[in-house]
Amino acid sequence: MRYASVASAGGPDFSIPAFGGVGLSGYLSAAGVSVTVPQLEVATYMTVEGQTVADVARETGRTVETLLAANNLMDAESELPAGTSLRVPPTDGILHTVVEGDTVESLAATYGVEPSAIRDYLPNGLSAGAPLVVGRDVMIPGGTRPAPLPIPSRVAVAPHGPTPIEPGTPAPEAPEVGVATGSFIWPTEGIITQYFHEGHSGWDIANQIYTPLYAADGGVVTFAGWNDYGLGYAVSIDHGNGFVTWYGHLAEEPAVSVGQPVAQGDYIGPMGSTGYSTGPHLHFIIELDGVYQDPALYLH
Repeated sequence: MRYASVASAGGPDFSIPAFGGVGLSGYLSAAGVSVTVPQLEVATYMTVEGQTVADVARETGRTVETLLAANNLMDAESELPAGTSLRVPPTDGILHTVVEGDTVESLAATYGVEPSAIRDYLPNGLSAGAPLVVGRDVMIPGGTRPAPLPIPSRVAVAPHGPTPIEPGTPAPEAPEVGVATGSFIWPTEGIITQYFHEGHSGWDIANQIYTPLYAADGGVVTFAGWNDYGLGYAVSIDHGNGFVTWYGHLAEEPAVSVGQPVAQGDYIGPMGSTGYSTGPHLHFIIELDGVYQDPALYLH
């Protein structure tokens, strides 16, 4: 536990448990006693060549799962590129960035702890009854990530469900290059590590670096290269029906070029971690008439 140093006039120095919000610190401050209230401090660790998350966990004293969760990573044993910046929470558990609609109770339920574990963690500085602040980090001591949902391999799903096919029916023709089918397939294999929500424009789908990425539907490539707004190497495809899909954080230059027609399922490049990214994953975006869509509306 971290402690606040308190100096009393005319008496010896002593220590009390440090905490935020209204309570002992508030009363002491009102009485003219100097109190230092702890803040939630997240350290940054820069890796050197050959290090893994497991190595960093041993060096920092955090558990492997704490570091994986804080950095949106899945693999503790693969070597990280030298100079990778890792967030190191102040204690073991889940470091969560608050989004619209979060409450202490909802976070407790999501990460498997009692609400009191969040409220009573002093550096969170949570006052009784006060709402969580969107964009602020909150520590959930002892919390664990929910089990991720597995993603099926390139399964096409029509908006109203698949149409049954009678036995003996000839296989459908291959998708036409440059033409949308009207449904989407999974753009890669992996697990969803972050879902669509306010402030997050799509899904993060994590897997090993160089996992293949595929066009979710047919269309024409409208962007292929380096994106200066956080996506790193990225691809966008206009499907000609109001839908545009984006594929971010590719490992290298895309395998397609602007103006190239692609069919549903065509290879567009390898999964990576370029741009504003921690750990290899695909940032997958679906837009309809310029408005971000929740991919869950189109994929199961």
